Amino acid sequence: MNELKLDKRHFISENVYNSQTIKDSFLKTFESKTNRILTNIAGLLPTAEHLRDIIYPQKIYVAQFPKDIVEKMQAGQYDLMHSKSGEIISMIIDKTHPKKNIIHNVRLTELDSNVLGKVQDISNNIASLAVQQQLAQVLEELSEVKKIATSIKRGQVTDRIATVNTGKDLLESALNEPSKERYSEIQHAIRMLLLGRNQLELYLKDELKFISDVPSSKIKIFFKSVFNNGFFDKCNESYNSFQEAFKAYFEACVYLSMAYNEIKDEKAMLKAFESVKSLVQVSSSKILALSTIAVSGEGEEDLMWYRTPDLILETFNNYQQQTFLKNADVITIEFEGSQLIG
Repeated sequence: MNELKLDKRHFISENVYNSQTIKDSFLKTFESKTNRILTNIAGLLPTAEHLRDIIYPQKIYVAQFPKDIVEKMQAGQYDLMHSKSGEIISMIIDKTHPKKNIIHNVRLTELDSNVLGKVQDISNNIASLAVQQQLAQVLEELSEVKKIATSIKRGQVTDRIATVNTGKDLLESALNEPSKERYSEIQHAIRMLLLGRNQLELYLKDELKFISDVPSSKIKIFFKSVFNNGFFDKCNESYNSFQEAFKAYFEACVYLSMAYNEIKDEKAMLKAFESVKSLVQVSSSKILALSTIAVSGEGEEDLMWYRTPDLILETFNNYQQQTFLKNADVITIEFEGSQLIG
């Protein structure tokens, strides 16, 4: 059984966000959406008095939603959410029990407008929460890029990376602004991040022209190095420069996605990785070949992004198309008993 777990506590690693403000904002938004889901779940459960008879505050529970029910909730086809007996069923499972026993089934035979609203809110929040979790997973997939430590000598590349860093700093500052000023400040950060990303994209595509001319056979590489004393130095410099620029390019896409999420522009948020997808497709095999020549391509090369481009592209597709919801048989949300009855 494929299961999508929405748990805000463990999925984010310490090295994903190097800005505490941005990390805190991400977690705050994630927790807010989780709480809204829990509130709506509580609205579908029995009265609070009866709830305290079956829920223990100190235990960890999961609410499970079959995939087809979630899909029908998203489509607004409420009549298809009924069980065979004509009822809606949601499940509360005791995760601390070895067999994960279902401790309570919630059955609703009558769907009034209030219930429909709560169910639709749960659906919308699950989709939104899953998108945010997928963003964290994208960051995890490519976190190894952050391990690259090189010295960029080309001033042009340094300036473009600095533009991205400025955009990130502006976003960090905007998240600390009062709500009235936040929107305009985030828009300013978005403009800077777009500028840096677009400039880096031009550089990376230009650098690929040199990389494409690097011979692939050992014999050709040998003769190339004989007649060009600086060949290996150039390969090494190109590899390092591309990696560092790619890191900044990818980070620009990440922070753009976060910025769009902050201003509730989901369409732009889901398009934030379209350009990096194209770049991964075009460059992964070329950088892999270059890594066998470049001195700095040794060591942790097996951890690098260009080793598993298909997995990374699949992650991007999941993020953009929300196929992680389609591939899951069951959607589960973890929470403490105290959160539900509190």
